[in-house]
Amino acid sequence: TTFSSSCFAMCEQGYSGTAESWSCGLNWTGDSLWTVSLEGLTPECAAEPCLYNFPVGTQYAHDCDGIATGMACEVRCALPLVGTPE
Repeated sequence: TTFSSSCFAMCEQGYSGTAESWSCGLNWTGDSLWTVSLEGLTPECAAEPCLYNFPVGTQYAHDCDGIATGMACEVRCALPLVGTPE
């Protein structure tokens, strides 16, 4: 953004929250020193829950219930099947 203008800070895709307005202006830092800087509130972002692409079928066992953006889960073969978890 340019001096005396504003922009919005917002959450990344996969997170929810309210965008916050930031403005570019002069900031007094003391000792007769002015700087140009962006000022505004940092948005509070919450991870959105994962809702799609869960493993389906009795051949799978998983711990994916309740996960959200940025989290991981493990999918493995349901007993008595065998295989490497992913």
